[in-house]
Amino acid sequence: MKRTKTDSADAALIARFGQREDPRPWEPPSASESRLQELTRTRQALQKEKTRTLWSAGRG
Repeated sequence: MKRTKTDSADAALIARFGQREDPRPWEPPSASESRLQELTRTRQALQKEKTRTLWSAGRG
């Protein structure tokens, strides 16, 4: 574990990782995956708001 923090040290670390792990290239999510993420985030926000509202009303 090195604590060196330079661009060249970072580049070497990333290169070693790429050689060792052979990661797949990043691909953007499909339209349906993006929509699902959006709906999931909206649902989570609504659940959080519901909980906050119930707690503030003294029913939590």
